[in-house]
Amino acid sequence: MATNRRYPSTAFAMGESGTLGVVVTSTKDGQIIHPFIPNEGDKDLDEEALRVTRLLPDEWVPLKLMA
Repeated sequence: MATNRRYPSTAFAMGESGTLGVVVTSTKDGQIIHPFIPNEGDKDLDEEALRVTRLLPDEWVPLKLMA
C-alpha cells in the first residue's frame, strides 16, 4: 500500500494529517467490495484512501464465525 500511496498536495499544503479508516466488505471469494469511509474528513485524503484500497488484490480470506 505504501508504494501506491500519493499524499494529496492540497491536504499536505493545509497540514492535514491523522489516521483514516476504510471499511470494506469481503465476498465469499475474497473480493473486496463497497469500500467506504465511515468518518469522512479531508475530501482529497478520503479519495486517496479509497483509490489505494481499490488497488488491493482480491485474495482476502473471509472471516468465518463459529456458532
